[in-house]
Formats: sequence, C-alpha cells, structure tokens
Amino acid sequence: MGVEYRYIDIIFLDNCIMNFILLWVTLKLAKGKSALWRMIISAITGGVYAVLICLPRYEMLMRLPFKFCLSILLILIAYDLREFKEFLRVFMFFYMITFVFGGAAFGLYYFYEGFGVIENGVFYIENFPLRILAISTLAVMVISKFLWSFIKLKLTRQELLYNISVFFGDESIFTKALLDTGNVLFDPLSNSPVVVIEYEAMKDILPIEIRQIFENSLEDKLDNMVEHISHSPWMERFRLIPYMALGKTNGLLIGFKPDNVKVFIDDSWVETDSAIVGVYNNTLSKTEGYHALMNPEIIS
Repeated sequence: MGVEYRYIDIIFLDNCIMNFILLWVTLKLAKGKSALWRMIISAITGGVYAVLICLPRYEMLMRLPFKFCLSILLILIAYDLREFKEFLRVFMFFYMITFVFGGAAFGLYYFYEGFGVIENGVFYIENFPLRILAISTLAVMVISKFLWSFIKLKLTRQELLYNISVFFGDESIFTKALLDTGNVLFDPLSNSPVVVIEYEAMKDILPIEIRQIFENSLEDKLDNMVEHISHSPWMERFRLIPYMALGKTNGLLIGFKPDNVKVFIDDSWVETDSAIVGVYNNTLSKTEGYHALMNPEIIS
C-alpha cells in the first residue's frame, strides 16, 4: 500500500525540524564550527531523504549503508571540518545525540500520549506535542554532556598510554606507562625526570640485594636500605628521590639510573638517556592498564 499524500508534507517538515535540532545540539556540545545556512541545507537534505524512503520506488534507500552514508553527508554539509580527527569527534557526537534524542522523545511521547505509527520504516507522530520536543531537546543536551564526559575520559586515558622500554646493561623491561601530568618528580642530583615503575614489573632484572629491600619492605628503613644497596652492583646507579605523592608525604623513592629509556611515539621509538627510574612497591593502576607513571618532560 502506498503512502498517503497527506503524510508527505508532515514527514518532510517533522524530519527537517528534528534534523536541525540534532545538528544544532551536536554543534553546541561538540563545539564545532558552522553557519546557519549550512545546517538548514543539511536538515532539508535529511527531510528529502525521509520522504524518498516512504515512496515505493526508493525503498532501497532504507538499507543501512544508505543511512550511514546519509549521516556522513549531513555532517559534511552542516559543519566546517578541516581534519579527520575533528570529523570523527563530531560524528561520534551526532550518533550519540541521535540515539539519546530518539529514546528520550519517543519514550516521553509514549508515556504521555501513547500513540504513533511506523510506516515504511519511518516513525510518524500526528500532532507531535511541542512540550515533548522541548523536554526531549533539554534531556538530550544534559544526557549527552554526561555521556561525552565519560567517553572523553576513556579516550583521553587511552591517548596518554605509551609503551616504554627501559635498559640496564644487557637487561631490559617493557611495559605500558601513563603520561602523568601530576608526576613532577625529578632527581635532585641530575635534575633528570623520573619514571615511576612498579616493583613487580622491575623485579626480574633487579639484583638480589635490591629485591630483598622491597620484599622485606625496607624502603623506609634508611640504614638497612643503604646496607643492601652498598653490596649491590647497582650502587653507582642508586638515587634517592623525595616525593609527596603516591599516598604518602615526605617520602623517599628508591631510584636507579638506567642506560636509556625508549618511548614509542607516533610509530617510532624515541630514546633518552636523561631519565631516572623510581621503583614503587605497590600497584599504580587498579585495572592494571599500566604499570608505570611517566613524567611529561621525558617526551618533551
């Protein structure tokens, strides 16, 4: 059965309005760049598409690849995007807002009114209440803001993780380090930045005398600690690093001078020989996503 003509203008207008709201909310939350005329043209393009998929001759446009391509087209028309990273960010916002908006709008409508029809894959509501539209828009902005804050935190955390290799003579360790902007530890003797690494990640290459310090929890007992280190082949590498972090104030972190440290950045290894490794006898990440904290100076 074909679509009745009286629905076409309403479908077009409804979709133009909805598309414009989605594009506008995306612009505000993603803090993108656009002109009003671009968003209007994009919204109209989406409205024309909604009408076409209601016509029997264009039913193939309802397939997922066409819908996906349409969303990309709407974004490219609506926003002034110069870089792929910027496009990806807006794209994620657009889809997140679309799903949230759809759920909020239709959920509120069913709760208050409880009537709607689906025809040829298009949801059509007669006399869509403006109060539902307004509440839905507000809900979308609030929910999307919280969702993006959570997603951004996860993405940012992943962007700050680096693979590092630390070399002591013929021995080396490989682990994942978090670039910690709060890590401002420096060796007081050489003023070299410090990489804090968990003891468990280091113990296989540490001399037996040094392992005994951590396994017997002698880090805070200066006399015992110095006695063990004085009999170690790593005596020349030894450093004491004062700190006020890692759950402790006025502490001393046992450190050692490695031969070099390599950090994997932008598909290549960057090497430095001006770094100190501080050994931390505990875990740094509850999720074990990383086992080291890296001073930003190391990669700057």
